[in-house]
Amino acid sequence: MKKLLFTLSFLLCLTFVFGQNFTVPERTIEQKHNRVVWQTYGIIISEMSYAKSLGKTAEEVSIYTGNLFKTGWNQEGGFESFVKGVLFNFESFRLASEPAIEILQQSENQIIFKVKNTSKSLFEKGDYYEVSYEEFNNWLLKVYQIIAEHMGAIYEQKEIEDDWIEITITKK
Repeated sequence: MKKLLFTLSFLLCLTFVFGQNFTVPERTIEQKHNRVVWQTYGIIISEMSYAKSLGKTAEEVSIYTGNLFKTGWNQEGGFESFVKGVLFNFESFRLASEPAIEILQQSENQIIFKVKNTSKSLFEKGDYYEVSYEEFNNWLLKVYQIIAEHMGAIYEQKEIEDDWIEITITKK
């Protein structure tokens, strides 16, 4: 009887262990989008960390990345295409819970807008994957400056009130 009870108990335990059923989590579009934004920041920062571990500087990484990325931009589209692309990129990186991008000024040859500085929260406790907030911000600036040059524009960015970034794009 003890053997039968032990065998049944053992089989019941095996059922719990090997009978585990996993399900795919249900996520809203906003939850999926937010996850992709944070994952992308992590990938960029890990790229910088890896390059630094090989003796490269954060600036060297940004120059490499900018030169790589610029080849994907339609140079013939010029200033207008660059502005639309930058706005598209920053809107894609805006979390659902954040305020909208605000266009402060625009003319035929220049646009100034501000975006919430989402990435800053990653660095609240210091370096993230051995990359500083300044290095990350400089990476972003340099990458867009290289693409802007390729597209016939000038790209500038600066931090302004309450964790916002002001971006100015000027036609050359």
